[in-house]
This record gives sequence, structure tokens and C-alpha cells, in this order.
Amino acid sequence: MKNPYNTHEEILKSELSLIINDNAKILEFGTGEGSAPIFNNHAKLNSSHKIIAYESDIIFYNNTKAKYELSNYTFVNADAPTETDETVYDLIFIDQAPWKARIDSLNVFKDYAKTIIVHDYDFFNEGYHDCSVEENSWWYDTYGKEFKLKGFSKPSVNPWWPPTLVMKRLEDINS
Repeated sequence: MKNPYNTHEEILKSELSLIINDNAKILEFGTGEGSAPIFNNHAKLNSSHKIIAYESDIIFYNNTKAKYELSNYTFVNADAPTETDETVYDLIFIDQAPWKARIDSLNVFKDYAKTIIVHDYDFFNEGYHDCSVEENSWWYDTYGKEFKLKGFSKPSVNPWWPPTLVMKRLEDINS
């Protein structure tokens, strides 16, 4: 049975399919059965793409690394970096623990990302109890000048359904 919390799966697959750079660079913050099989498959089909996965939980790290690591899909048992070497990434997927680490990772890497996907983004819509990314929402006010924001949720199915946010950079980054 499919895990109902893995609402990001189809969005992640779709965004990965849009990458046209032959030597794409991808980051994953937080691994698990909802993303690792997708990245593993993408790495198999795109041998020149490089995917680095950061996982701080040793159990998730050991399980996902053992099942999914490839020469171009590597795993690091550590918290997400707190600084960047200014590498430009085609896609960054953010779904790590603790919650605040997601915003920390986003803020560290946002200037070096073409597309960012944030799972469970409603947690950060401070002062709001919905999944809004429209004007006057926390997400729009914080990132709307740099990114086109599109939120995906299924509130008609379950009001607590974990929503996923896709952030597309408004200006092209020279890679």
C-alpha cells in the first residue's frame, strides 16, 4: 500500500523529468522510501547526473544507502551543510528533520538553486492555517521576489495532507 504521506512523489518525478542539463547536480535533504527510490531510478537513467543525499538520522541513512546508493547517487550521514561552495544545483529536494532544518537548508542554498521542492511546507506558513503561497502569505513574503511558488495539496481528501511546494527561480542562474 502506498504511504499517504508521500504526496511529493509525483511532483518530484515530474520536476526531475524537466531537467535538461546533461551534467545536472541535485541535492536531497532527508532520505526515505518516498524519495530515495525516485532518485535511484533517476540516477540509473541519467548516469551523468550527480545526486548527493544528506541524512542525519543514522537509521534512515543506513537503510536508504544500503538499498539505493549508486556511483552517481551518494549518501552523506550528516546534517545539511550550513554553507555552500556556490555550486549551482538544478534541483534541491528538502524533506529533512528537524522542521527548522528545512528552512535553514533553503536559506543556505536558495541563491544556488534553479528549482527547490519543499515537502510539508505548510508547517512554515507562520500565522496561517492553510497552504497559501499567494501574496501576504509567509512563503510569498519571504521568497516570492526570487521564486515562482506553486503549492500542491489535497485538502479535500484530508485537511492535514502533507503539501508540497515547488519553487522555480524567476531569474536564470548561469551554470
